[in-house]
Amino acid sequence: MPSAPRFALAMLVVASTAMPVQARDTAMINPVPVALAGGQAQPAAQARQAMLEAATTRGWTVVDDKPGELVLRFNKANKHSATVAARYDASGMQIHYVDSVNLNQKVKDGFAVIHPTYNIWVADLARGAAALYGRSGVPPTAAPPAASAAR
Repeated sequence: MPSAPRFALAMLVVASTAMPVQARDTAMINPVPVALAGGQAQPAAQARQAMLEAATTRGWTVVDDKPGELVLRFNKANKHSATVAARYDASGMQIHYVDSVNLNQKVKDGFAVIHPTYNIWVADLARGAAALYGRSGVPPTAAPPAASAAR
């Protein structure tokens, strides 16, 4: 039979590991539009190609491909996923949230919030497309710390 202090310690460890992990959420950020420096237009096909290349090299898959818009999905371990619409034309491209699974997206105090990983995934996609296409703005990498709130 275990001693009382060791038994209490063992029960504390079991109880603490059985508690659900608190997910974080932060303000959802749509990356700044990707535009050519100097505002010079390129064929929309080049914007589409840059987004496709950035997406596929980062593990995103194409869900839908229609003129002016690619719908892309990132799936992490068949447990978490994000779907975005990448709209493009001759002047640039913009990424918008569509849907997610297990990323805790909701409206909180009038603002869209989501797990911080979403902002990282989407900013990485936007930076990759911008590097291939040319840009005037730099997409954010995550929400500012003040926007984060524990649930």
